[in-house]
Amino acid sequence: MKLLIPLLAVGLLLITGCYEEGPLQADMSDPALEPISPVSPVMVPFRGVYDETFVLVPPFPPPIVNVELNGEGFATYLGKSTFFGVLQADMGVTTGTIVFSAANGDELEIAAVGFTTPPDATGAQTFSGDWDVTGGSGRFKNATGSGMYDGSGNAFTGEGHIIFDGAISQPTGRKPQVQH
Repeated sequence: MKLLIPLLAVGLLLITGCYEEGPLQADMSDPALEPISPVSPVMVPFRGVYDETFVLVPPFPPPIVNVELNGEGFATYLGKSTFFGVLQADMGVTTGTIVFSAANGDELEIAAVGFTTPPDATGAQTFSGDWDVTGGSGRFKNATGSGMYDGSGNAFTGEGHIIFDGAISQPTGRKPQVQH
């Protein structure tokens, strides 16, 4: 009984102390209690291989050339797909936007910056550069990523081939497709 009374007194003090403001309250200015930042997205390899056609679009204020691109091919996470792009070349420096469209309508948008060689006597030219994901829809909503592109074409025929390599954030609800 002698031991029971002190234990009850300590328990009563602990219970009443929890209901009062005092040292048992958390200090919300403590950095350990700040909200956790979102987890970085899981990045997955991305590769797209496309045949493309391109046309020059007026106006052409020298030395700027405006180009529209259309491509058909296959890309990781897009499967069989198409792209449409609008680029501007100024003294070989090329900038623009390309939108990839999957068969179901989901889109992945990239901004591209690179270099294009002048066509040779046969019209052959090469192009290469970097790209960054700028947006998307469907499974590519809030996508991020970047990579490089490399290709070749013929300025006289308006036909070419381009490869996009890099990494994008894991698309939602879709496994990568493998070209057979």
